[in-house]
Amino acid sequence: MVFNRASHCAEMRLKAMSGYSNLQLVIAVVILALMMSFLLVFFSRLLSEAERIQVQATSMSLRAAVLASHEAWIAKGQPASLVNVYGDGVVLQMTDNGWPQSVFRQNSDGSLQQPVNAQAACKQLWQLLLRDGALPADETSAGMYDVQTLSQGCLYQFNDPHGRLDSPAIIEYSMANGRVNFTFR
Repeated sequence: MVFNRASHCAEMRLKAMSGYSNLQLVIAVVILALMMSFLLVFFSRLLSEAERIQVQATSMSLRAAVLASHEAWIAKGQPASLVNVYGDGVVLQMTDNGWPQSVFRQNSDGSLQQPVNAQAACKQLWQLLLRDGALPADETSAGMYDVQTLSQGCLYQFNDPHGRLDSPAIIEYSMANGRVNFTFR
């Protein structure tokens, strides 16, 4: 067997160019896995922040609707209730200070249908003020929010379907002064 240096060098070049070694492939996979884990944590935080912003935006929408109702109350001469402000057959009962308190629906005979209980009143306020007609019939929830009553107001706790928030997100409405606050407890 004759050793040919030129053919040996060509053979070595072909072998070197033919692919990656197992070590190179393992290192590439480890680097990609690390990058994916960092991206996963980043996107998880991003989604959590998006849910916080969603609660804040809903709170601001509720605040704007409460203030609009108060302005309508003042413009109409401070009546005990606002009739058909938000649509046919809807009566918005106001507090003495002019803040939305409960929602009554007018029956075909003109009588008023009152909410079943305080939780139902809070849910109906939510539905009317936010114009959210696609809420479930359960009186303890308003879509993505659980409804609770306070002595002079309503508390809406965000149901975090994905468990992304570190603490419960709460929107609180005070009928005494019309304040709408959101907190993350």
